[in-house]
Amino acid sequence: MLRIPFLSGVVRPLVFLVLFCQHGFSQVSRPFRFSDEIGLDFVPFARGEPGISLLYKHSLRKTTDLEQKKRFALRALLGYYRSSYGNTVLYKQVVDTTFLAEGSGRSKDIFIRLGTELQARKNNFRLYLGADLGYRHSTLIGKSQDFTWVNGMSTIIGQFEHEKKYNFAEASILAGVNYFFLPRFSIGLEANISAGLEFSDSKRLQNGVIVRTDKGTLFEVEASLWRLLYLSYHFGGRVQK
Repeated sequence: MLRIPFLSGVVRPLVFLVLFCQHGFSQVSRPFRFSDEIGLDFVPFARGEPGISLLYKHSLRKTTDLEQKKRFALRALLGYYRSSYGNTVLYKQVVDTTFLAEGSGRSKDIFIRLGTELQARKNNFRLYLGADLGYRHSTLIGKSQDFTWVNGMSTIIGQFEHEKKYNFAEASILAGVNYFFLPRFSIGLEANISAGLEFSDSKRLQNGVIVRTDKGTLFEVEASLWRLLYLSYHFGGRVQK
């Protein structure tokens, strides 16, 4: 889930940049005049997760026809980011005794997605529809403690360490739009619907000794309006005026 206040802090400077550049750029940008692009995704920053996410696209058909309306492209999305968490969960209530679990930790994620898309242009806009296959690997290391709460006093009943690994394979249908505010630069927004399998392997340790292990498989379906919000630089295969 995106943090809208932070996201607005990213969007406003981009909108200002578009308006500023558009004021001094009246000629149509011709979205298909270059065959390659590389884009920096701002969604990890909007989520408050340090890391980087990069998108690369390569047109399958180079042309000198400025009136061409559609073309196919290959795409690759690579990313790495990390995050931290901390929470307290109530899991049992017995008469006047409350049982809680308090945990904190950090996670790291790497992912790659490969696919193709059909692009269509309209003046300074480029619309696209496509699909991709992806793989994500996540690791989580954390600590927790179980404690009771009675009459305003807490008592620790257990302290644990956690190690979790997740492998996720998915397929996505995606759609997006780019706006070219300069011939070599565009802002893109992409949404998607994905479905995949998550394979998890976790360990719970106490004083360095494994006290519990879990393995599981989960089927997930997800729709995201803000899968990507990115700034792209376009290059390669430039056509002649």
